[in-house]
Amino acid sequence: MTGLGSRPWCGVNCLRALRSLRAGVTAMRAFGLLAAVAALGACQPATAPLERLDGGVGGCFSLVEERTCVTRNPGRVVVWVESMAPGLRLRGRTETAEVVEGGTRWSLTVEAPMLLEVEDAFGKTRFEVEIRPEAGPWRDAMYAGAGCEPEPANADPHVHAFWLTGRARCADLTARLPVLEQAIVAHRERGDALRADWDLAMWLNLAPTGAPVPDGGWLPSMVALESQYFWHRHFGMEANTAGNLADAHRYAARALAVSVVLNREEKRWSYADAVGELAETYTSAGRYSEALAVSTAALRAVRNRPGEDDSCATVMLLDRIAWFAILAKRPDAEIEAWLDEADAIGPEVRAACPMGMYRGSWHQTVNRALFLARAGRPEALDLMAEVDPNAANKPASVAWAWLTLAEAQLAAGRPVEVAGTLATIFRPGEPTPFQPPGRVLQARAWLAQGRPAAARAELITALDTIDRLATRAPLGRGRGSLVDTMTEASFLLATLHADAGDSEAAFAALRRHRRRALLGLHQASAVAERGGHRGVTWRALRQAIDTGEAPETGWDVDPTADTAGDSGDTGGLPPAVVAELERVLRSPDLGPAAPLRSPAPGELLVLAGRDFDGRVLLWWQRAGGEPMQQRLSWSDDSKTLSNRLVDRLTPVLARGIDRVTWLPIGVLRSLPLARGEWRGRPLGVQIPVVTSLDLGMTPAVPELGAAAVFADPTGDLVAARREGEAVASALGAATKRPLDVDLYVGRAASRDTMVALLESDVDLVHFAGHAAFSYDGWSSGLSLADGAQLAAWELLYLHQVPAVVSMTACESSRSEAGDTERVGLAQAFVLAGSRAVLAADVPIDDHLAGRYGRVWAQALAQHQPATAAWLSANQAVFEEFPEAPWWSFRLWSP
Repeated sequence: MTGLGSRPWCGVNCLRALRSLRAGVTAMRAFGLLAAVAALGACQPATAPLERLDGGVGGCFSLVEERTCVTRNPGRVVVWVESMAPGLRLRGRTETAEVVEGGTRWSLTVEAPMLLEVEDAFGKTRFEVEIRPEAGPWRDAMYAGAGCEPEPANADPHVHAFWLTGRARCADLTARLPVLEQAIVAHRERGDALRADWDLAMWLNLAPTGAPVPDGGWLPSMVALESQYFWHRHFGMEANTAGNLADAHRYAARALAVSVVLNREEKRWSYADAVGELAETYTSAGRYSEALAVSTAALRAVRNRPGEDDSCATVMLLDRIAWFAILAKRPDAEIEAWLDEADAIGPEVRAACPMGMYRGSWHQTVNRALFLARAGRPEALDLMAEVDPNAANKPASVAWAWLTLAEAQLAAGRPVEVAGTLATIFRPGEPTPFQPPGRVLQARAWLAQGRPAAARAELITALDTIDRLATRAPLGRGRGSLVDTMTEASFLLATLHADAGDSEAAFAALRRHRRRALLGLHQASAVAERGGHRGVTWRALRQAIDTGEAPETGWDVDPTADTAGDSGDTGGLPPAVVAELERVLRSPDLGPAAPLRSPAPGELLVLAGRDFDGRVLLWWQRAGGEPMQQRLSWSDDSKTLSNRLVDRLTPVLARGIDRVTWLPIGVLRSLPLARGEWRGRPLGVQIPVVTSLDLGMTPAVPELGAAAVFADPTGDLVAARREGEAVASALGAATKRPLDVDLYVGRAASRDTMVALLESDVDLVHFAGHAAFSYDGWSSGLSLADGAQLAAWELLYLHQVPAVVSMTACESSRSEAGDTERVGLAQAFVLAGSRAVLAADVPIDDHLAGRYGRVWAQALAQHQPATAAWLSANQAVFEEFPEAPWWSFRLWSP
């Protein structure tokens, strides 16, 4: 959050920021949110901030010239500063300070002009703001405009600006954008950052995608809590739409924190609204249980507030909870209870809430019908008979109603009617996100009619449509509908192929699904992190690649930039910029899944995935042998399932196998095959088990010559520091061809140093420190000195990475659970070009990590291959820590 009086950093424009990815990333890390926005938009001159606490005033009707709060008479003001230091107080006032999330606040009523000063325990003024209770006419003018009444006579600039703000919200107004643009300019001219931000947030919700921001691309000031709430919420919504779940979660969480601090009388529902946005972020990731949990917790908090009427917040949360409970596939009784509670809210309560709280009886009926249909209850069709799908207020709702009707027809045993219902969705033209789920429903209808070949063809069409959509919008878009549909279609198609005895086609479907998901997730994350939700949309970036022309997003080509092959006055992008966009949008080695390579001598290839019916599809082949397959029953216990798979492989393991290449698909990627028992001991202490990302290449690790070791960058892991010193010593003390080793400990282990070493000619990088798993996996990162982090998504844009990377860090190999493919740090290193990556799936004990790292390094120092070093480390820690999760250390390869 930004302090009053501060300005966005002004350094490079969008094009120059995009040209240098590393510079852009550094700017984003160093200057924060506003810096990133400024780097991709217009600039404002910088000013030196006053010596005071960061923070501002919230709950004010209007904030003028950043230091003056104008409110009603009497008016309630919330003063908030971004500090929880003890001893803060309002000078000369008796109001009690309240420590809240992210800072300290005071709530007070003012009836006369005053200067409010926040002082510390030593009496030093740390923040001040002038309060003027004279905004009554301004407020009246805004309500007059909202009521479609004429502008008050002889209005001064303040009254005129507020009347425009209200007028833009008049129900009879047909063209809102021009009025909003006038209001934004008027508030800017009067120096009112808060109200201009408020109108600009509404403008962005209504304006066409990629339209230039009004009045010269002015940026949000975020100088008050209300501005911060609107902008964090807006950026969260945009990030969610762009498919970047990590950014969406980050902004939604900030909006929620600000709404807790703000909590003004007339904006109590903003808390529920912020919770809703956070929950929507979870649904886009397919994390429906988390969405349900955060919403139910918010409902409890709202209901526990004494003496407040929170009926609107309750309406919003109940509607969302019922929806999330359906998506999370909660027990029928629980879903029905939430639906009943939402239905019990009378129409008069909904009508009194903003926008009817999004859902009326139409949506409630469709939600209940969807619940009944997915429970296989035929009465869903009777309920849908009460609904006119075309009566919805949004095209997306119309399409969703037709899909729900098709599900209801399947539940009622009337699959023949599904084709007619879905005809509206399958109209010719550009594909929509609702066509793939429609194709899956049609496939289910063909199966119900005994036509598996037609069902397979329908599923292939669904997946081809997703491919077309993924070139124009990320797969995470639309409440996760594309990701969910892709997963369902792929696994159902694999099951149908397996039922037909075609195991090769079954695994091809699963492998293609993995490749699609990795590509889609990576592109979505990269685009959003580089500005997809900051004024440059996914479609605009694709346009830049396809045509070489600058999209209409308010970009301003830098006349001083290198423009070889000058594009003239056509708005074309310089070639260097197009090349950078191509780097952002096109991942290496993530094309269509190639046929499986043949196993090398002594190697056993093992593939496993879960089919649509919940069984394990197991496929294996050794050199010179025929491919084999079998279906096994599922177990939620990972050790039991590992034992089950290894037991089936026992006959072939005894036939001269010296290495297992494990290619898990979907939910099985978290299964530790090395833990399965063979001949009374874990497989992973007898034979190397390498987990492959199935990129179609045989790992070839070059001779190691130079290494870099990073230890305890955050300064709080003594064991990691000792491990780093021991690893560096072992690598440099080899009796035969010792490695050239550099050791970076504590603050020396900085982000810049790490990036420089990763892109250098170093063959091995070892990291002993903290790693953090985050959201969709692409934002998982290594914690480096001074609070910096290197995220997984950034690794793919390094010019090169070392052949061998080892991380004895918690969760450095973890990815999001579920059938849909996700990645973590280890997988990102492999995608970036590393040939062998050692990392841990789960949190690990410092002593175990230290022992593992030392043995691993000693084996590498003797120039053993990474597989042998992994096996040696496993054997050592298994003997010393047999009950500890030694098996969580996995060796990843392409």
